[in-house]
Amino acid sequence: GPSGKGGRGAPQRREARGKAAPVGQLTTEEDIRKALEAQQTRLRARQESITKLSVQERALNTDLAMAEDRITALEAKVARQEQELSQLEAAATDVRAAYERLAAERSRTEASLSGLLQLLWPLYVRQKGVGARDLTDWRMAERDYAWTQEIYKVIGERQQELHAQETAMAEALTRREALSEQVRKQVEALGADRSKLLADKQRFRQSLSSVRQQREDAEAELADLFEMIQTLNARLEQALSRGDIEKQKGRLPWPAKGRVVRRYAPEAKPPVRGLGISVGQGEPVRAVAYGRVVHNDTMRGFGRVVILMHGQAYYTLYAFLADSPLRLGQEVGGGQQVGTAGFYPGANGPGVYFELRFHQKAINPDAWLLSAN
Repeated sequence: GPSGKGGRGAPQRREARGKAAPVGQLTTEEDIRKALEAQQTRLRARQESITKLSVQERALNTDLAMAEDRITALEAKVARQEQELSQLEAAATDVRAAYERLAAERSRTEASLSGLLQLLWPLYVRQKGVGARDLTDWRMAERDYAWTQEIYKVIGERQQELHAQETAMAEALTRREALSEQVRKQVEALGADRSKLLADKQRFRQSLSSVRQQREDAEAELADLFEMIQTLNARLEQALSRGDIEKQKGRLPWPAKGRVVRRYAPEAKPPVRGLGISVGQGEPVRAVAYGRVVHNDTMRGFGRVVILMHGQAYYTLYAFLADSPLRLGQEVGGGQQVGTAGFYPGANGPGVYFELRFHQKAINPDAWLLSAN
């Protein structure tokens, strides 16, 4: 789970840093290059992994947001359905009350119908007993006939009312029960959907937490790899410079950034056996290659001078320094600061004078330094 990955993150990062320790024991160019290639391969793999994890994290965030939106919409729908069910339950009460009213009305209708039938019965008995031919009063017969017809008419109406009332009651009950059942099923289905969406939401959150932890661990390891590669590059530079400064001819960095005010001109009057560079105030002066400090002191006409020995034959000289923290015999890597530029008469301001010598003979540094400063 995510907690397990998070718990292993710190030891993994410490282990990754620990693997950088043997770097200091690599001495040959071939060993350093192999180690550098291996770390660069790991670096590319981690970068690809981080890219994939970031894409996965964005997708999970989108899925989680969509699930939350669906849950919100579903909860609103469930609320509406539950409200509808409550309304139907309330309507059921009204239907039951109407049913009771119809039942009472039906009882009254049946009582009325019974009374009408009782009125018809004496007429029927009299007609059967005496017969129509024995009636002496035709007016009474006509009246009885009209009365009988009216009673039959009312009885028919009462019977139609009973039928209509029974039909209405049955339809109301059936409709209410069907609607209630339908809404109950909908509420149950929505509840099941909501439970599934909540489970999906929890799963998305767990996956997102796991992916995020993996990405953070990969980013931490990436930082370790960058640090290790930087260390290996520095070691490679030292190995190259230790081996032979001649291998770096044409690729040596400039000792300082600035404008050249003196060019190599040994035949000039007075001769110039190096380069004079005008720089900004406080500009650092750096070693052009790996070397060992053989001189760090003031020299008449040159101010403070640092001289580095490269191998057994090459020397570099840095003059007019304001200060230098180096000590005799100290090893200096290429690009390492040897001091700060001081006042250089050739620039009438801050600057540095630089020479490259083979044994004790000054040689033109233009062919050794990078073409651009």
